[in-house]
Amino acid sequence: MRLGFLPPLRFRAVEAYLNFLRSGGSKFPLETLRAAGVDMTTPAPIESTLRLFERRLDELEALLL
Repeated sequence: MRLGFLPPLRFRAVEAYLNFLRSGGSKFPLETLRAAGVDMTTPAPIESTLRLFERRLDELEALLL
């Protein structure tokens, strides 16, 4: 896969995600997520996800009005 067209930060995120997929469940979930840059031992990933979900709900609500 050619990823050279991505900005450096996005490239690292894509590489981390692909490595996460490549692990194929060979490690414990928390270890695999940590290697992909997600530390589930803190509330930050959940809080971030909930903020994103709230924004998407706001967008949906705006479309329906």
